[in-house]
Amino acid sequence: PHGSSKEKFNLRAEVEVICKDCHNVKHAVVPHKNGVPLKPGMEIDEGYEGYLDKKNRINCYTCHRPHTSPHLFYLRDGIEDGALCRRCHPKN
Repeated sequence: PHGSSKEKFNLRAEVEVICKDCHNVKHAVVPHKNGVPLKPGMEIDEGYEGYLDKKNRINCYTCHRPHTSPHLFYLRDGIEDGALCRRCHPKN
């Protein structure tokens, strides 16, 4: 997946294209589709901004760590207690 003219992370293609090379997301259960923009006024946790695509939209990399993670499905945070969801959807 590495070594290209793409500036961010030096990837050969957009994140969702690389993921779909191996993963059949058609049958995956996902809470968000790729390419979904953040809603006006919505903020994500500091440090997570870099996990959006160039147009500030959600992609596979927003929630998943492609190389390693202690969490199920290589998620960035746990889902059991809702920690991952609260990165973008704070509890009020």
